[in-house]
Amino acid sequence: MKTLGKIAGGIGVVLLVAAPFTWYVLRTAPYATTYAGIKVALGIALIAFWVVKGRDAGDERAFVYYVSSGIIALLVIALGAGVNFIANKRLKTYDWTTKKVNSLAPQTLMTLKDLKEPVKAIAFVGADNPVYEPLKELFRRYADESDKFSSDFKDPKKSIELNEKYQVKEGQTTVILSRGSGDKETHTSLSVVSEQDLTNALVKLNATGLAARLLPRRARGVAAHGRRGSSDSR
Repeated sequence: MKTLGKIAGGIGVVLLVAAPFTWYVLRTAPYATTYAGIKVALGIALIAFWVVKGRDAGDERAFVYYVSSGIIALLVIALGAGVNFIANKRLKTYDWTTKKVNSLAPQTLMTLKDLKEPVKAIAFVGADNPVYEPLKELFRRYADESDKFSSDFKDPKKSIELNEKYQVKEGQTTVILSRGSGDKETHTSLSVVSEQDLTNALVKLNATGLAARLLPRRARGVAAHGRRGSSDSR
């Protein structure tokens, strides 16, 4: 049993050390953190088994080695996750291609710059859909250019209430651009998602918001003009 415990402890250390590399290689996949977490949990469990069943009396040096290895692996994972989070939120990527195929069009940049209110893109697309990753990347590039643009993904099979609210059709890729909340929410939808489609929808939504803001002002102006006319007639 002691031999088995030592083997388990060794495998546990390997799993802990490999966990950060697993996360790094799969970091763009939605299951990357889960896979790395499973390795960490299994590694800790095997080391615990060694502590209980395989450790010889006075074998404190090996115990310290295994425990410190586990702590280091956890710290590396936490550091990597932190760096990745900051990079995704703060750093911009640069397009080094000669034709700028990964750059947003000037009209898109201008539209994002002109956003006056926060806009959220809700994509009713499952993670297994072929358009999931390209759409996620497109949303990221928009968010890099404007802090007023955000996005979220919903599984159409699980978002029954939102499906009814936005009249999402089954089996159809749908993106909802939404601004405001409650009674003041306005939104527009699109089913063919490309940069041009997404930017045109933003322009439409922005124009709707501008009209909504100008309408009360115009109404007040007409009312004031009417009061002045009444006063003049008297």
